[in-house]
Amino acid sequence: MAFELLNAVSYLERPDGVVAVPGLDSYYLAAHPFHEEALRRIHRITRHTRETREGFLLLGYDQAALLPYCGELSASAKTLMHQHWPGSLVLILPAEGSVFKDIVGLSEQVKVMQPECKLLRSLLSMIPGGVLAVSCASKNNAAPMSTAMEIYNAFGEDVDYVLPGDDLVQEASSPTVVSIWQNGEIHLLRSGGIVLD
Repeated sequence: MAFELLNAVSYLERPDGVVAVPGLDSYYLAAHPFHEEALRRIHRITRHTRETREGFLLLGYDQAALLPYCGELSASAKTLMHQHWPGSLVLILPAEGSVFKDIVGLSEQVKVMQPECKLLRSLLSMIPGGVLAVSCASKNNAAPMSTAMEIYNAFGEDVDYVLPGDDLVQEASSPTVVSIWQNGEIHLLRSGGIVLD
């Protein structure tokens, strides 16, 4: 697997590099968060009707890696991070002051997660800054793709490399998604593998 990880990293280092990685219940298309050319490429090849650049999820090796991408954290956000990370909890936070907001444009929120998957964590540990921007691997708003073969068939050479992990996708639980407002108020948007108190 070390060879596959090194291959993925080599493509992600390119300004337009896009790599498919196993995620939570589907594959993700991943790029370095500061490679605008790669982010635009993901939007172009998926052809999502919504603005994909605002829909990116940021995966971080640890909380410290993700902090520059978030606005000021509320006490409730810090508590959830401490209790459930690494894990399948996606937090949607205010983006005020976020370096990522300057890249993605108009979005007032940023989506972040510290994944538990060992493969993803190994990949993130090899990425400068420890963060990847990912979007669900689907095309024309179709169902997300859960196998490497689906990626190859749908995207072909539009995706530079596929990090294999069909078994990881099939074993993963759906993420729990929580929105936290600036005042710290918590709103559960999607129930998943993590149950909140």
